[in-house]
Amino acid sequence: MKKTVCFILAVLILTGCSTVTEKESDSKMGQNVSEKIYTASTYITEDMKKKAGDASSITAETINKTIGEWSEDADLVVLATVISIDEAKTVLASGIKDELGFTFSTILVQQTFKGQDMNGKTLKTLKQGGILTQAQIEQASDPEAVKKHDYLRKKNGGENPADVYVNTNLENDVMLEEGKTYLLLLNYVEEEDRYEILGLNNCTREAQIPQTRTIRQRSFKKDEIMLKNYETQEFESLDNVLSQIR
Repeated sequence: MKKTVCFILAVLILTGCSTVTEKESDSKMGQNVSEKIYTASTYITEDMKKKAGDASSITAETINKTIGEWSEDADLVVLATVISIDEAKTVLASGIKDELGFTFSTILVQQTFKGQDMNGKTLKTLKQGGILTQAQIEQASDPEAVKKHDYLRKKNGGENPADVYVNTNLENDVMLEEGKTYLLLLNYVEEEDRYEILGLNNCTREAQIPQTRTIRQRSFKKDEIMLKNYETQEFESLDNVLSQIR
């Protein structure tokens, strides 16, 4: 029987290698705006993904907010391509600890729909969840609990926690992939000097644009871009989603 783990989503708002194919000829790739080229990459190997398994046993309990409500907290709303999935951490520079961890990524902004124009710029981001080792998770865990688990692990001949991988991505969230393009709601976190990707419940939307290893800024026609709706599993127009942004 599937075991479900529930928790309250940690939000940092101060309120206060997958298969990649090259499809340069596809019309939905848009026209080149800049000749500066980036190559998609990820720290996550196929072996790590296999060992970590899927995230279907993890569910988030959070305030039921729409994409419009989440967007009120966003400094930026952008269409961006993921250049790289860089690393995952459970302890942030600000001192925040979270057993679910955060994935650090680099994105290239294709178009800006809210906030300062970031078109063509690369931004550093973080997003809750990721592919972590058990050792990383224990860095954010209760020290006494870790000590007990370590004792039992050694007693029973358990695996080295540095060799055990766990998928902490959330069931009702989107795991970013290098080379793919998404509509993202971003909030700048000064302590981390990077942007947090906001929202669950259908807020991060994958665009119906081919995944590619070679990444550059492109000019897209808004009325041609379709975004995946994870509630219906269908695609809807970018304009329809943007009409909900505040």
